[in-house]
Amino acid sequence: RSRAAAGEEMTPAEIAGLLASSPFFKDLELAVLTGGEPFLRSDLSEIAARILARYPRLRLGILTNGSNTAAVFAVLSELRRRGFISRVWLGSSLDGIGEVHDRVRARPGAFAALEQTLGQARAEFPEAAWSLNFTITPLNFRSLLEAYRYARELGIEFSAQFAIPWPGARRLEWSVDDRIALDGIGREMIRELVAEGIREKGEEALKAD
Repeated sequence: RSRAAAGEEMTPAEIAGLLASSPFFKDLELAVLTGGEPFLRSDLSEIAARILARYPRLRLGILTNGSNTAAVFAVLSELRRRGFISRVWLGSSLDGIGEVHDRVRARPGAFAALEQTLGQARAEFPEAAWSLNFTITPLNFRSLLEAYRYARELGIEFSAQFAIPWPGARRLEWSVDDRIALDGIGREMIRELVAEGIREKGEEALKAD
């Protein structure tokens, strides 16, 4: 039986062999390691290093919940040692600030752990970029603007999307009041984005002068 049929994970060597043998992966420039939680794998740095070594132009993303600062440090340290750190970026879900994030994640302390990992990893590994993504649901949409401002203050790329309705999943119920409130939040966010863009253009013009 294959590892996939047995429910087993592929080894770094098997992953490298698959990439080498398939024409679909020729000339990759962007790839993302996701899960689950990729940093639960003790061989994550080896997997990432093999992928990066095979594709010299590749930018590799690794998605993480940020709950294990030590694991993130171990992987990034090894990728720096091998000379790959500047081609790596990390992405995390930000589902609100503080208790809101914890509630959506169903894990007390999840936001504090993410914030610790973000702060310490960005200080130690400035070569590796981060991004934060907000999944909009009825449980957390009122925190969207606050989450955007949080990311902006940290200088981290921010994106937002609506939750994808997977087959069999519990349906998300949006009330009329929720929809009206979300519309107002969206309009305010657009105003802030426009203002930020104008401010950045003004700063660029001043530098040019």
